[in-house]
Amino acid sequence: ALAILFTLLYACGSTTFLSLLTDNAEVLHASQPYMRWTILIPFMGFAAFLWDGVFIGATATRYMLLSMLIASAAFFSIYFLLQPYWQNHALWCAFLCYLLLRGLVLWGFSQRLYNLIKE
Repeated sequence: ALAILFTLLYACGSTTFLSLLTDNAEVLHASQPYMRWTILIPFMGFAAFLWDGVFIGATATRYMLLSMLIASAAFFSIYFLLQPYWQNHALWCAFLCYLLLRGLVLWGFSQRLYNLIKE
């Protein structure tokens, strides 16, 4: 629910939030094509950050390392495949896929974590 709320806040106030960081008109104008990517960050990243807290609390850093390696490999693969066609949009797409994949991989490791804690 919070991810949806923050996604809506980003969608409705993205220009306002950016205006709090800079008053440079050139920066504000240059950022407009990428706003749709920033709106997706809370929704695509919430699982990664939620599971980070669970795995840190359980001191299961090995699974976090593995999730980062898998997601990083995907990030660079996606970026280098799309960059010739999408330029900077490829970077944003790869970043969002990285966040989503980290959340999914950590979710996949959650059963192993549960079994470790249970023992």
